Amino acid sequence: MAHCANAVLDRTPEEAVSFQPVNTQAGQTRPAGAAPPGGGGAAEAVTPPGYAECHYCTVVKKRRSLRCRRCVGRLDLRDRFIRAAEERPRRRVGAIISLLFPGLGHAWSAHPAGGVFYFVLIAIGAAYFTTLKVEPNLGRWMTLGALASVWVIAALDAARGQGEARPPCQEGCPARLACMHYVTHIREGRFLASLEQIMHLCPLPASIGRVCHHPCEKDCRRGREGEPIGICALKRFVADGHHGAVRDFYRSAAPAQPVFAEKIAVVGGGPSGLSAAMVLRVMGFSVTLFEAEAEAGGMPGAAIPDYRLPQDIYRREVAAMLESGIETRFGRRLGRDFQLPDLASEGFAGAYLALGCQRTVRLPHCGPPEQGFLDGLDLLKQAKVGSAPRLSGPVLVIGGGNVAMDVAKTALRLGASEVRVIFLETRETMPAHTWECDEALVEGVMLVPASATVSFEINDGRVASALCKRVQRIEFDEKKRMRPVLWEGTEFVLPAATVLTAVGSSPDYGIFSTPPSRTPIWKGAFVGRLPSAPGVTIPVFYGGDYLSGPASVIQAIAAGYQAAEGLYRALGKVSYARPPLWNRMRRVRFSGYADTSALRQRNQMAMEKPADRCTSFCEICHGYPEQEAISEAERCLRCRWMIAPAPKQARKPQVRVSGVSGTFPKSNR
Repeated sequence: MAHCANAVLDRTPEEAVSFQPVNTQAGQTRPAGAAPPGGGGAAEAVTPPGYAECHYCTVVKKRRSLRCRRCVGRLDLRDRFIRAAEERPRRRVGAIISLLFPGLGHAWSAHPAGGVFYFVLIAIGAAYFTTLKVEPNLGRWMTLGALASVWVIAALDAARGQGEARPPCQEGCPARLACMHYVTHIREGRFLASLEQIMHLCPLPASIGRVCHHPCEKDCRRGREGEPIGICALKRFVADGHHGAVRDFYRSAAPAQPVFAEKIAVVGGGPSGLSAAMVLRVMGFSVTLFEAEAEAGGMPGAAIPDYRLPQDIYRREVAAMLESGIETRFGRRLGRDFQLPDLASEGFAGAYLALGCQRTVRLPHCGPPEQGFLDGLDLLKQAKVGSAPRLSGPVLVIGGGNVAMDVAKTALRLGASEVRVIFLETRETMPAHTWECDEALVEGVMLVPASATVSFEINDGRVASALCKRVQRIEFDEKKRMRPVLWEGTEFVLPAATVLTAVGSSPDYGIFSTPPSRTPIWKGAFVGRLPSAPGVTIPVFYGGDYLSGPASVIQAIAAGYQAAEGLYRALGKVSYARPPLWNRMRRVRFSGYADTSALRQRNQMAMEKPADRCTSFCEICHGYPEQEAISEAERCLRCRWMIAPAPKQARKPQVRVSGVSGTFPKSNR
């Protein structure tokens, strides 16, 4: 087997075979926060090449058992991307085969036991059907209906493919990151292996660990009786500590020369476009990235303040993706420098549009910049490069989203004496995340909920104050635009020397004669396909914020991966042969969940003092140190671990592998 790209340390085949996981003796437990054996340094024993998920496998002697030969864990990064792209078509083929011959589709999709079950069930039912009376009767029709139902159920079961149940944290993540797995790596001190596990589906781990809205933590089961696991913070911990060891992660995974003859154009250098370009390049395509600005990065690199996402960290991760072999063309804007039909004439076989939301919403009653009315997003971009104007006096921010919170905190750092944020919604229903509002309140920002500005007072050519009213309710017109209904007699005045608007943004569909549909290519996807356009003869996909509107960075990354899968299928690269690899090994029982009052409380990260935050744009959150990260990972309940019981004939002796207790059959030793 060739050396796989998802191994950080260079190993010879002999060194890989001699890999042994860190074991704990039976009956012994490690106290929360204690450093695991072997530590987490640069010389740690990470998983052997291609075995990124061996830490929860029941095979003791990794790569020495016959069962390892058909384990899907033995895939490099390119194999994983291609396997994900071919999964849906193969599922459809499995369903079709089972409709033609029940059970055969299961054998094709590497589920022979399920195929045998349905085949025997239908065979018994058919045999019973033949014993009934020939003339139609109720029992005969009921048996025929039951046979048809089992036939359809067999096809639906074959269509599930080789997927298995995922824990709720993984289901909640838009990119389907295996949160439980990389948290377990951290628990056992395998920090490099944890980072590899993350980077399979998240090429911006350090950035996501800072700016993600972490829906995985919302669904964490530990949060039902306590605080959820700091999944996002743990991702940041391994990305910050070991980024140097994986700087060539994608470059080493991509083929030196394109495997496929087709060239792909990706328009837009944000997280979605970068992710799609990187995945397509690793798959083996020749990829060209078109970006209107002078550098790639998109909105996170241009507008997220440095106190949340330092610029050097984001640029470092963007450069790692570009080094995979992506050709870049900066300063090229779609619609101005080239058109969609030009891509086909340049030899491109497919395209992905990841243009984001470039059109900001303007309020009609706000004045020009000369009077003190500024766009909040423009202010964030100027502050990112150090060209933002100094502010003075009271500042009023209009908007209730996360961007509005960033604008308000940035205004404080630019010299505003006081900052108020006014928005239509109540505090409970406002779009901004709770932790964003809490940080703003700690820094001194004042919130004015359920209110709207009506007019402004202008003195000597500058805004002086804002006349506001309370909001009774919010209605929507036929175009789904907000139309607040205001309470009469609730007027009040707010001082404002500068007014910053941050009420949202929208995609710019000016390059199309009619806006494209916002229907995804499959249920739950963040990508659509352009049905047809004048002069366009190649498959064109669009996604990320350009499809759904303003969303999260992790959703944009997921859209990029989905776009790469869609282009791979659209170009006819799917192999409908039987999958060469089977599902993972049977998992074992896990027992001894620790549950104390201390474990129900989350380890808090060190933060800058509130009085010191507004004096500069330095990062305010410092992340976990090593011991606290391990202690936080110890809190994980490892949901969905108990998939199959241990066999009765192998109850003794008890073995513990990498922190997972269980019993193993003799064939595994």
